[in-house]
Amino acid sequence: MTYPITSVFLYKPNKNLMWDGFQPPHKSKLGLFISKFCFLYITTSRNIMKNTEKKLLLVSIKIYLFSLCLPAYIAREENWYGIFALILGPAGLFAGHFSWLANPLFFIAIKKYNSSDFIACTYYSISALLIALTFTINKTIPIGDVYASYKLSYGYYLWLFSMTSLLIISIRNHRSRVLNR
Repeated sequence: MTYPITSVFLYKPNKNLMWDGFQPPHKSKLGLFISKFCFLYITTSRNIMKNTEKKLLLVSIKIYLFSLCLPAYIAREENWYGIFALILGPAGLFAGHFSWLANPLFFIAIKKYNSSDFIACTYYSISALLIALTFTINKTIPIGDVYASYKLSYGYYLWLFSMTSLLIISIRNHRSRVLNR
C-alpha cells in the first residue's frame, strides 16, 4: 500500500532537523542518501490520513451549519434564513417543493461516511445535491396563504456547497481506498 508523505526530515549526524515533527527519523519508511553527511528521510502515516478524512467531514458539516445562519432566499423583501427553511421545509412538500428532503439524505450520507461506506455515501450525496437543486425549478413559494416569488441567496448556495463538498470527499476516499488495495 502507498500512503501520502506526511513527514520529511533532513538528518545530519549530530543534528536532527525535523521539518514537520510527526516522527523521528529512526521510524522512517524511506531514507535517501543525499551526501556523505546528509540523509533525507520521508515518512508516512496511516493515522494522519484518517485524521484528514475526519477533518474534511467536519468542514462539510460546519459549512452546512453555517449555511443555516445565512439567508437562504429572499421573498416579499424579507430574508428567510436557512434555519427557518429547515424548520418550515416539510410544509413546502405540500406545495411541490421537495428540496427539503435533501437534508435527511445529507445526514444519511454523513452516517454512511462515518461507517466507511463511501459508495453509499456518494449515492446519497448525489441524491441530496440533485434534490436540493429542485428548489430552483419553482419560482414561487408559499408564505402564509399566498404564493410569493423568491430569489436565492448566498445561504442556499453555501448549503449546496456543503453537499458538494461531502460528495467530493466521499469520491476521493473511495478512490483512494480502491487504489490502495
